[in-house]
Amino acid sequence: METTSNILDPETVTGCEYLYNLHPYVLKTMLYPEAVTLKLTSAKILISTLYEEENTIRSNGKIYRDEERIAKVHNAIKFNTRLLEELK
Repeated sequence: METTSNILDPETVTGCEYLYNLHPYVLKTMLYPEAVTLKLTSAKILISTLYEEENTIRSNGKIYRDEERIAKVHNAIKFNTRLLEELK
């Protein structure tokens, strides 16, 4: 599976890369349930990666993370979880 860097500018990448760390062409030939499952799995891996030490900045005793991206990935996880439940 091909992934992208964890530090992305949302203005320069696709939503798929920003939310799931996947290139869109990976999903292109998949059946819908398989694609949703892959997106959910990838988002869960990405969210744990975004919380890792190397993806944080420490300054003046505070920890800074890409909170906007973390929130959007959390929403994507919730959305795809609901989709999978509906597909059952």
